[in-house]
Amino acid sequence: MEIDKIVEKAIKMLKAEKSLPKDFKTSEKTILTGSSSPFDSVSFVQFTTYIENEISKKIKKDFFIILNEIPEFKKNSQKLTLGGLKKFLKQKI
Repeated sequence: MEIDKIVEKAIKMLKAEKSLPKDFKTSEKTILTGSSSPFDSVSFVQFTTYIENEISKKIKKDFFIILNEIPEFKKNSQKLTLGGLKKFLKQKI
């Protein structure tokens, strides 16, 4: 499954809805949670919900992202990077 494409589409959607700035650039090190994240709580929920819905469609069953299951989130004082999320999703699916 192309997790990278799903994540890119989610970010594009957030830009179109003006939840993220149009010129916002991401990398594997982009922080998704915490005070240094460009995502506010609403945009983070939109982002993860979109990803969950897309993965659910592809695997034809419900799929949920549970932050406490993500090793990077647990190890790094509840900070999660885009790369860490992608790695987790690729391993889980």
